[in-house]
Amino acid sequence: MLLEDVCTVIAGDRDRAEREARMTPEVRAAASEAGLFTLAAPREVGGRELDLIELVSTFERLGYADPAFSWSAMNSIGTGLAAAKLSEQARKPLFAQLDGPYGLAAALTYSRAQQVEGGWHIEGDWRFMTGSSDARWCTVWTLDPRSEQPNVLWMVLPMDELEVTDTWLDASSMRGTGSNAVRTPGLFVPSERVVEMKQPPLIDRPLYRVDPRIMIFAPSVALVIGALRCAIDGVVELAGPKVSNAPGRPRHADSWRVQQGVCDATAAAECLSAGLANLMGELWSCAEAGTPPPPPLRARWWSMLCYLLDTARRQVSDLYSLSTSAAYATGNRVERSFRDIHAVATTFEMLPVQAFRGASGLVLLGHDPANPAF
Repeated sequence: MLLEDVCTVIAGDRDRAEREARMTPEVRAAASEAGLFTLAAPREVGGRELDLIELVSTFERLGYADPAFSWSAMNSIGTGLAAAKLSEQARKPLFAQLDGPYGLAAALTYSRAQQVEGGWHIEGDWRFMTGSSDARWCTVWTLDPRSEQPNVLWMVLPMDELEVTDTWLDASSMRGTGSNAVRTPGLFVPSERVVEMKQPPLIDRPLYRVDPRIMIFAPSVALVIGALRCAIDGVVELAGPKVSNAPGRPRHADSWRVQQGVCDATAAAECLSAGLANLMGELWSCAEAGTPPPPPLRARWWSMLCYLLDTARRQVSDLYSLSTSAAYATGNRVERSFRDIHAVATTFEMLPVQAFRGASGLVLLGHDPANPAF
């Protein structure tokens, strides 16, 4: 199934996914057929293994159709990346059935791990696990207690061994992600399904040489650009043909403020999309050459990430204010994009992403970064 056809199915089921707070079976089937849950999984397990430029282009289009679905597809990248570090025997069961998303819990503070004979014991209480209602497998990130410096472990777990609590029906945005709370009072994870984020991949190809944070964050901000484009089209639908009820007032489309707002938002979307694609191209060249990105390139990436989120959120907020009272109702493109883009940006603010802004500024000024995680 072509991507455009899948996007049509995704957009058509967006309202239903919101009501049910999970992906619809029709979307799940179409997305599975198109390989949207294995975009970063190795070819050895039936994955598509897209390059960085293809990846952000795909997620921008998915973000236009539905940011919530895009978030589920983005979270599936975590297990695909882990697979490249796992042995063939360990990775094969994870992709025996390519019929749904893979969960991801990247928050490091909600779990504790301890090494035991043959593997690891993990306890966790994660407030959000995207795709928890549909995933068979998930990957959780947790801190390695053996290391004095922060070292992240990836543990691949069967979803049916976690306790899921239906909390997402109360969510105010991104409801279609089905990001319910999950927990385990104690679970044994065999060593063959535990890898370190920093360890070299067993499948040494360009995609798996890219910093995993870029692999997760780049699709996330690409879908934000898609949501911004969706909001622009929503303003055209709502405000374009509307005429004020006040006597003598012109069409909303004749308002200089509305015209400038749509113009600026369109320019912002074009610049953000082109800038992100350009950076992905440079990072991909480094991955193909097997060389780490130089500090200035990393600084430009983190700067782009922070700037893109801030700019897209501001533009969508401005578009919401231009859309007349029609945007106050639920179910239109502007209102949904407004809610979802704020949720995505807030999620990133809970992560240490903004700390890299200062580190990036120092590097761009010719100094070493103050943040060791940079």
